[in-house]
Amino acid sequence: MSLALTEIGRTKQDRERQKREEELRREIEGTLPKLSVKLRAALEQWRMQYGEPLIYDGCDYLKGLEADLNDERRAKEEAKLRKVKSVVLR
Repeated sequence: MSLALTEIGRTKQDRERQKREEELRREIEGTLPKLSVKLRAALEQWRMQYGEPLIYDGCDYLKGLEADLNDERRAKEEAKLRKVKSVVLR
């Protein structure tokens, strides 16, 4: 009997955790693009002020940021295409 109650409690905790994770994911999806734009502007300002790019771990940070953003866009586009293809093939 106590095992069943524990499992019910665990399931409720899992649902609550999933709900919190989903809320955080939505918040991050809304905030991250705005932060990326601000960061890109700050890195460009750095380049203008100091005449050279901000180097982090031996690489131009702005180029690395742009490469990461391009990779994310490409992955989203590929996911959309896969989804469309799976719907069409049904």
